[in-house]
Amino acid sequence: MNRFIRNAVVIGVVCFGIVAAVELRPVVAADEKQAVLAADAAFLQAIAKGNKAAVDKLLEPDFMWVDANANKQTRARVLQKLSSVANADVEPKVNIYGGVAVVKADRDKAKVMRIWVKHPAGWRALIYQEVALGSAPAAPPLSPGASTECDNPCKNFPYQPKNQTERDVLAALHGVIIGLAYYDGDSYAANTADDFEMTVSTSPKLISKAERLTGFARQKQAAVAPSIPAPVTFARMFDFDGAVVLSTEWTTRNGLHDVNTRMFVPRNGRWVLLFGFETIG
Repeated sequence: MNRFIRNAVVIGVVCFGIVAAVELRPVVAADEKQAVLAADAAFLQAIAKGNKAAVDKLLEPDFMWVDANANKQTRARVLQKLSSVANADVEPKVNIYGGVAVVKADRDKAKVMRIWVKHPAGWRALIYQEVALGSAPAAPPLSPGASTECDNPCKNFPYQPKNQTERDVLAALHGVIIGLAYYDGDSYAANTADDFEMTVSTSPKLISKAERLTGFARQKQAAVAPSIPAPVTFARMFDFDGAVVLSTEWTTRNGLHDVNTRMFVPRNGRWVLLFGFETIG
């Protein structure tokens, strides 16, 4: 075989491999998404029919249900009396991050998120959560003379990490909170993904990373007093393949219950915050 033919064969094999990889990857992703959507549809159907046994098989042991008023139900309470699903008739959208799938069904300002976890036997639901955009008032500013020191959750946290991944995620969380508390754009930017998105009851719309950073710059320029968050009273972390889910709760300064589900993913060798889904009521 002369050099020209040999090179042509090699190039052809390489190109075929690249094309095959490009073509196969979406097929695998599509199959996985269909599996998630099938489990999600089974979940919705079982609840609609009041089939507790079927719902039971689709839930993680630590499953949590949060309605738009920040009322939280454990798995056991959900199975005692099945609640109706908001936006059940909305066609859901799914994104998969390693062993975790995030399903969203949105209608105008009514946002619904269902987080699914992959197991050898199939996908199981970890969190069902609702947010009504613009439904809750923002917490009032700190009273004059109040301390601007942020301990929990800026430095300390009511959760003991179990491994290095969880320690890294907690460090990223502290960086995010410090950014929010002191309008520190560098700290916030370093610990959030570029495609970060915040869904929260106090905002009439979704908040992007760019919008957050622009807001920090304005607050810095106007010398706005720090926005010290209320201490977190409950936290739990779930470490999965390719994603970490962090659920936190606290009482805001205006006495409202706050439940925030955050997801962290690895990007460029470090863990960063991908999204927050925060229900206040």
